[in-house]
Amino acid sequence: MKQLYFGDCLDVLKELNEKHPAGLVDLIYIDPPFNSKRNYNILFEDIDMKDVKAQREAFADTWSNVSYKDGLREIADLNINLYHFLKNLDKIDVSKSTVAYLTTIAHRLHYMHKLLKETGSFYLHCDPTMSHYLKIVCDLVFHKDNFRNEIVWKRQTAKKGSQFSKKTYGSYNDIIFFYTKTNNYYFNIPLTQLTTQELLKKFNKIDETGKRFRTDNILRNSSLGARPNLVYEYKGYTPDIYGWMVSKEKLIKFDKENRIYWSKNGKPYRKYFIEDYEGKEVSNNWTDIFIAKGSERLGYPTQKPEALLERIIGASSNEGDLVADFFCGCGTSVSVAN
Repeated sequence: MKQLYFGDCLDVLKELNEKHPAGLVDLIYIDPPFNSKRNYNILFEDIDMKDVKAQREAFADTWSNVSYKDGLREIADLNINLYHFLKNLDKIDVSKSTVAYLTTIAHRLHYMHKLLKETGSFYLHCDPTMSHYLKIVCDLVFHKDNFRNEIVWKRQTAKKGSQFSKKTYGSYNDIIFFYTKTNNYYFNIPLTQLTTQELLKKFNKIDETGKRFRTDNILRNSSLGARPNLVYEYKGYTPDIYGWMVSKEKLIKFDKENRIYWSKNGKPYRKYFIEDYEGKEVSNNWTDIFIAKGSERLGYPTQKPEALLERIIGASSNEGDLVADFFCGCGTSVSVAN
């Protein structure tokens, strides 16, 4: 299934939910407008789509005149807790435009959640303007137990206009919330590769066979607590009350594989060889991907780099899975998924 829809995603979501009540999509990534009070012109404004209201603007990120009451009433029938949260926002002096924005997004999130397969994953890309509200909305739609990560993406390092006021800290990160529909979901942890210099620094020892390696603890410490069943003698060495990190059978196996290193003072360590190193596991702090530049740029103000979508799609989907972006923007997610 490869489809590109032009129009309000709410209509599309409702139609797809009617056709696929058991779920359809493996991964949803959305990068909705951030309530930035700006309008972003569409890139293909010369296309003849005069009958389509959405053709003049890819999205209008101004919300003061948006009518959201109908959506709020529908949410009352769909998710009563979500309804009460949105309905009571004005009691804490939240602006009408913010309530309109959150209601509009929440209404669509409800149907996205329904459209996900039971093994599906969901990523919502936003910025600090609305992230604190959107986190609560996502908790109420996906349930807080299905929250996996708040990813902080450092999109740039150079100063950029008003984002760097002399009276505030520089603002150069976006937020990406990662949720799943259930506990049974696919996830392949992304890895980043080190440079040759970094690898040589990390694997800074060479053994008698000429293999380069690094060492790590094979002895437990006080923070792990005492384990009497892991206190045993091996080659004349007996650890303290905290014991070894592995059973004696596994320790013998490591030793036969030349994976135990004894320091000059007779303390054992586990050996990790450079050829076994697959990469560094990515954390929730992404500082290695920067905004789209050069030939990748399409002139779209909020365009996200392909590397960002490659990481998300690679982590949370398999080949042949169905990936959806219900806001789409300039289509980076569609291009990468394809």
